[in-house]
Amino acid sequence: MIKKELVKTVEQIDSTNTYIKKNFATLEHGFLIRANIQTAGRGQRERVWESKGHENLLFSFLIKDNTISSTQLLMSTALTLKKILDDLNIYASIKLPNDVYVGKFKIAGILIENILLKDQAYKIVGVGLNVNEDLSSKDFLATSLKTLTKKNYKIEHILTAFIDHFNRLVQTDCFDTFRNYVLESKTNIKYNGLAYELIDFSKDFTCTISGQGTSKNIHCSNLNFDRN
Repeated sequence: MIKKELVKTVEQIDSTNTYIKKNFATLEHGFLIRANIQTAGRGQRERVWESKGHENLLFSFLIKDNTISSTQLLMSTALTLKKILDDLNIYASIKLPNDVYVGKFKIAGILIENILLKDQAYKIVGVGLNVNEDLSSKDFLATSLKTLTKKNYKIEHILTAFIDHFNRLVQTDCFDTFRNYVLESKTNIKYNGLAYELIDFSKDFTCTISGQGTSKNIHCSNLNFDRN
């Protein structure tokens, strides 16, 4: 659960995930930090998350509850982002392992990191949602709420909606809903450089893929996901 009384907003920081990693021992469960500007935002597999200052929602939160798995956090976060977009009449798809797309354009990303300490497994969830940045003239495949709707949004209101939806979802078994949305997106996959189709996946994110005249069960961390 994210605690609204523990939300902290800073003007500028290198990375909200990095801040929590450095300070997790003194931070409470449910702590959330939001930055107006990130100078070294990170995505999955150490990719850089580029974002214009003051125009997007960039935050990370800390989970110190061992009963909440990283998988549950990922599913709850992705479904929360989809819910926010649905409420704005924007149809979004969830792409494994950690992205939200509108059509072929990425609008949000999730980064989950684990800190193992004795018998504790703390989790940091980082979220980037493109909000008010105009991405219509950019060369890369990204979009934002403003690009899609031609409107500006109050970032604080979107964060409040995220916290409310997330706190409800994280307490439920949302795998079936998450799975259905992912399979709807018809994700194409490359494994060992060859093209496959995602057929299904289990709760531990072992994927059943089909192609090259065969089918395989491979964990998603070993696959490259193409964006249609």
